[in-house]
Amino acid sequence: MKNYTVIPTEAAEKLPLNDLYVFTALCLTAHDDNTTDVTYEQLAGFTGKSLGYIKDHFAKRLKNSGLCTIEEFVRNSNRRKRYILPYVPEQFRIIHRGVLEDNRLSSEEKGFLLALYCIGFNNSFNMGLSATEAIKRLGISRTAYYKHLKSLRVKGYIGLAGDYLQNPQFDNYPDSLMLTCDWLGHQTYKEWLHGKEPFEYDTTKMLFILYRNCSDKPLYNYKTKCA
Repeated sequence: MKNYTVIPTEAAEKLPLNDLYVFTALCLTAHDDNTTDVTYEQLAGFTGKSLGYIKDHFAKRLKNSGLCTIEEFVRNSNRRKRYILPYVPEQFRIIHRGVLEDNRLSSEEKGFLLALYCIGFNNSFNMGLSATEAIKRLGISRTAYYKHLKSLRVKGYIGLAGDYLQNPQFDNYPDSLMLTCDWLGHQTYKEWLHGKEPFEYDTTKMLFILYRNCSDKPLYNYKTKCA
């Protein structure tokens, strides 16, 4: 299995959340020629999903999605499937194999993070979309959207742009969502933020920005995170 894989951004709008997670696992098993003959049993083992789900639900929806070509072949008298993934030169996202090793999240929560990453800004961990637009593009209910959003914010996988001084949206869109998940991207969100570092010197883990309001009251501390 590779350490990183590429998934097309369109996958987020073609597959349900659980399927998107399993599809990412399938992509991680692909060889340099973009093919894989990973079995249903192996996918179930990698993802923690049941064999019945992989065989009876995921496989059928993947075939109908058009995200890959599926060929059948015989090996040692056993019928097998080969998945041929397309070359994706643009509109893709890079995912680390840590998505499979993260035991803090459910498969649906992982799929939700993958989906948000796919529909968010390019070369960024910022969403840049309203909840209404995200819900429409992902084809999920408002209840499911806010349930996952609440859970992932509590677990520390989603934050706000205004929580991080280095974020380009810190000033203008402080309440916009930012993905703070280490297995998304070829660089982590922390590395991305440090690439936006506004200072020439290293910052501490927490910055305390002092400000005085217009009524000239005593100074207050405004706490802002730095990656």
